[in-house]
Parts: sequence; C-alpha cells; structure tokens
Amino acid sequence: MVGVVVRGGTSEPLAPLGVPADIALAPFAARYRVWDFAHATLRNSGLEVLGGQRESDTAAPRPAKPPRRGRDMRGAVRPGARLLPALRAGARITRQDPGATVVVLVADHILDADLRPVLGRHHDSNADLGLLCIPAAGAPPGACPLTVDASGAVCLIPDGSARGSTLAWTGDLIVRAGLVTQLLDSLDDGEPLDDVTLVADLARHRRVIAHDLVGAADGGRRPYWHEPSTVEAYYAAHMELCTDSPPLDLYDPGWPVIGTSDGLPPAKVVSGEASHAGQALDALLGAGAVIRGGSVIRSVVGRGVLVEVGAEIEDSLLLDGCRVGRCARVRRAVVGAGAVIGDGEEIGYDGPTGMHGVRRLLSGLTLVPPGAPAPRAACGAR
Repeated sequence: MVGVVVRGGTSEPLAPLGVPADIALAPFAARYRVWDFAHATLRNSGLEVLGGQRESDTAAPRPAKPPRRGRDMRGAVRPGARLLPALRAGARITRQDPGATVVVLVADHILDADLRPVLGRHHDSNADLGLLCIPAAGAPPGACPLTVDASGAVCLIPDGSARGSTLAWTGDLIVRAGLVTQLLDSLDDGEPLDDVTLVADLARHRRVIAHDLVGAADGGRRPYWHEPSTVEAYYAAHMELCTDSPPLDLYDPGWPVIGTSDGLPPAKVVSGEASHAGQALDALLGAGAVIRGGSVIRSVVGRGVLVEVGAEIEDSLLLDGCRVGRCARVRRAVVGAGAVIGDGEEIGYDGPTGMHGVRRLLSGLTLVPPGAPAPRAACGAR
C-alpha cells in the first residue's frame, strides 16, 4: 500500500493574509503547513509515501492570487473538482505496481486520521473505488454529498444539495493502481465536470464505497478534518488549538507530525525593559518567536514574530514574521504574514486605526493585511 499527496489547490480565500498561493503550503499551528498533515496521516497509517518532494520554506511566500479562468485542472485542485486530479495522481503508480492499493490525499484541507481500519474495510469490500468521507452535517459547501446503502456502497448522488445525504466526500480516495486507467477512461475528460456528476457516473458502473472516517475510528484516534475555506474558519481552527483538549492532538508521541525545519531558534518569553514581565497563556508559539515583555493570551503566534514590551495580544492569530510594537493592543484579529503593528496601535477595538488596509469582517474579526517578510535578524533578541 502506498500513498500520494496531491498539491495545487489555490488559497484564494486566505489571499488577504499573504499565505503561499498553493494552499498545501499555507501555515498552520505556528509550525506546520497544510500538507504536513496529509504526509503524517499516510506515514503513521503505515503507508509508503511516494513523491511529495518538499519545497524550501526559507524563501519568502508568494501571495495567493485568484485562479485564472479556464485553468487546466490536471495540475490544480479546486473545491468541487477533485476527482480527476486525485485519479491522475494515482495513475503514476500503475506502471510500477498495478496491484498496489493507492491512497490519494488532496492537500487543500487538513486530514488527521488513522486510516488502518478504513484500509481493512476497503480490502474486504472488493470495491473499485473508496471515498474517504466525513459526516455531511459538518461538510463545507464544496463537498460532494453522498447517500449510501447498508454496505456503504454509494447509491445516490443528490443533485447539488446535501439534503437527505449521510456523508460528504472531500477529495481523498483509495483505489487499486491497476484500475486507475480504466476509471479515467470511463469518465468524460472533455470539459471539466464537477465531482457530483463524475462520482455519479462511476457509481452507475463501478462499485464505489463511501468510508465514514468518524464511524471507522471506533474508539481509536479521533479523526480531524478542516478546510481553510474562509478566514473565519482558519481562525477558528487555530483558536481551538489554544484549549486544553483541542480536537487536533499535536502532542501524541505515537502520532508524530513532522513540521517545518528552517533553522530558526526556539521561541522564548523574556522580561522587557524595567523588568516588564513577558507572558504567554493558552498560546502556541512558533519557532523564533520572541515575547519581549509583552502579553499573549489565547493566541497563536507564528514563526519569527516579535512582541515588544507592554504589547497585549488576545484571542488572535499572528502569522509568520509579524512585529507588534510597544504597548500595542491586538484583540480578535488575524494578522497577515510580515505585518508591522506600530507602537501604541490598537487593533480590534472600537476606535479608528492608523494602519492602512485594516478592516473589520462581518464576523467581527479584524483583518490586518500582510507586510514585507521580516528579516531573520528580527527573530532574535537584541
């Protein structure tokens, strides 16, 4: 059994934050990238991971741009059109070992789950294609809604809505390598079609099984799924990590997630001028972050962030390379990569702000646009 990770999804919803254009490389939890969790799921489930050579994280991230009209879907993944890119990725294994079981994970979302129970069930089902699903109630609008029979076989694809469905497919699948070419040949590869249509076509002629990741856990490791489809969803997923028992367990020694290694020093919390104590409570701190006499509460602070003396950060997400000036106050905000908040500035409060481009979202979050990537020298102590 082997695993493949598919990249290429655009991070258009997070473009205002200055994250890389490929959502797979977007930062998460101050240490990881989105696709790190796909690699961890495959590796910890006992699969050999093929391909997926990692790009360097030391370069400045390219801001996300809206996808071009008519973009070729062979090299990209977008919500509602994941099936063809996933099957094409599996086709790479066909010539090497046609009998291999291939698990394809699409890295436009985070999946953290033990796949071993699902793989056993898929082997016993003798299915042509297995779809890794989540409950429809928690699925995003772009997911493919499914209804299944008692055996798990896909029996109905609702037309455009999740009404009456029990599960939703979000792009991850299991397939035998020798069948990939046949499955691709049976699909209309002309104008790109949505997943609802394509899965319905396959289900009419092939045995397609929907695997419920939550139901398959059966008391084992709790599956976690997150799609950063909006700034609010991305923020909420980070705030969950600041709680005592978050749904995503990053501290299980039996389930390691290998994060970014970029040569940054450890994070530290130190006293500032006049022994002004620094503090970090219910917070995640990325490598190279320095809290110099400031206060960070219920927040996630990215790599290389500097929080100066007297600054107060509360219920906020600060992406890599930010600088928060002396006595600045930030509350319920998402601060883009490399942004600089000046001394005494207030973000997320009722008063006006002097920073250009700061805006309040309908959800009540305050969004601070990204700035130039911070130099490495700014990450260390004076």
